[in-house]
Amino acid sequence: MSDIPSLYGQLVKFDEAISNLKSKVQVPTESYKDLLGHIQARAFTVAGATKTELLNDLYKAVLAANENGETITEFRARFDKAVSKHGWSYNGKRGWRTQVIYQNNKNTARAAGRWQQQERVKHRRPYLLYLTAGDSRVRPQHNAWNYILLPIEHNFWHTHYPPNGWNCRCNARFEFG
Repeated sequence: MSDIPSLYGQLVKFDEAISNLKSKVQVPTESYKDLLGHIQARAFTVAGATKTELLNDLYKAVLAANENGETITEFRARFDKAVSKHGWSYNGKRGWRTQVIYQNNKNTARAAGRWQQQERVKHRRPYLLYLTAGDSRVRPQHNAWNYILLPIEHNFWHTHYPPNGWNCRCNARFEFG
């Protein structure tokens, strides 16, 4: 029992998510609109980070946060160091900007890793259930997809697998056939 408090809050290393982050190509961009769709899914980018060295330091901060199970507070310390080192003047307030970078990269890497896991066991668990966060902030379009149950092989998942939009909090859960 004495070990429980020291373990509380530690994250389990998610190898597939880390692998996804490591596979991304770093692409400097001026705007979040510079890359879209499948290209954006394969790139690591931070809007406004146009210098390769800055983007690399931000990438290392995101990767470390995922590899080490770091909190956003720990990520923010790395972010601040990179910003200071490169003299980067970014848009938005620090809290919002770091939350966007930390959460979006973490969520997309976790979703990609989760998809790999689901593909691996689809012979035993052939269906996915689309679920929203279930609160008032869910977009009407995403709410229309809530509780859709389809085979993993269905084309729906190629265009709707969450997260599927800015700040999407939906998920896809295994279901038995």
